[in-house]
Amino acid sequence: MLHTSQLVNGQMHGRGTYFHADGSIYVGFFRDGKRHGKGKYTFQGGGFYDGEYNDDMKQGFGTMEYPDGSQYVGNFLENMKHGAGTYKLVDGSV
Repeated sequence: MLHTSQLVNGQMHGRGTYFHADGSIYVGFFRDGKRHGKGKYTFQGGGFYDGEYNDDMKQGFGTMEYPDGSQYVGNFLENMKHGAGTYKLVDGSV
């Protein structure tokens, strides 16, 4: 793992990039060493989450694209889809 962010009290803080050992990459904001605020997490196997984080969890509005190209756009709460959102299949159907 490698990161390019500011450190505050030994913790990642502010805007930065975190390269995970498995090849996944997070680009966005950190607070107290955790993902917090707007960010994009690109998964090693394909797909991504682009949206809001709170205390290292997906929370608020975001887009989750899966490796097969299907996509969920909507709200998240504690890493789970929550409330209003749209799931779009690869063929374009909703």
